[in-house]
Amino acid sequence: MSSAQPRFVITLGLALVVIGVGVGVFYLQQGPERSNSKQNGADSRQLSDEQKIAEAERQIFASVPDKQSAHEKAFSAFNAAGMARSTSLPTRDSIHQREAMVKRLDEANTALEEPFKTAEKTLRSDLLRRGFSEYTSAKAAARFAQRANVDLILKIRACERDSNAVFLQLLDLLDIRWGTWKPGARDRVLFNNATDTNAYNALRQQILQIGATQQALQAEVQQRLRDTGKPEL
Repeated sequence: MSSAQPRFVITLGLALVVIGVGVGVFYLQQGPERSNSKQNGADSRQLSDEQKIAEAERQIFASVPDKQSAHEKAFSAFNAAGMARSTSLPTRDSIHQREAMVKRLDEANTALEEPFKTAEKTLRSDLLRRGFSEYTSAKAAARFAQRANVDLILKIRACERDSNAVFLQLLDLLDIRWGTWKPGARDRVLFNNATDTNAYNALRQQILQIGATQQALQAEVQQRLRDTGKPEL
């Protein structure tokens, strides 16, 4: 018999896409007007370049809204079905259906991750194609990735990938051991032997640990956004 365990921490899908506030805006700031016509001409050319960079930035994440919507749909289906709660798995077929949901969620997560994995490289290549120097392209791309919190977004997506893998292991255990367990109170699972109980509880604990890591990353993203919005002293 398994000991009481904390309920699943539902964090999957909650940390989706948090693009840094002000991405691209720093390229669009104009300086004060100057009376010198030659200087004004230089400013116009510079602004044109800045607009090109801003447009290239916007294109990087153009596919994200659709991919995020698909991800939310996949997560909502998994969550509404009961995730991996034993009381929501009355038959082996229901376990197989739930595994298919997790796989669809994982595919959606991978698709959502892709624009962020390639963001810096894609922007740098695009700026080079537009005629910018290697130095300007690399610097602009690196700054964009920083402002967009790409490093944390990728860690969050990795957390979900890890959670999906553990969910599949847990569902597989319930499938393989079908007939040797039954749902208990408070989302407990009552197995016939201690080995299965320990394996199940270990998987549950992994999910909780990954969820805690994911929540910490979400909080870090939010703190960065708050810090970005603070006026400079």
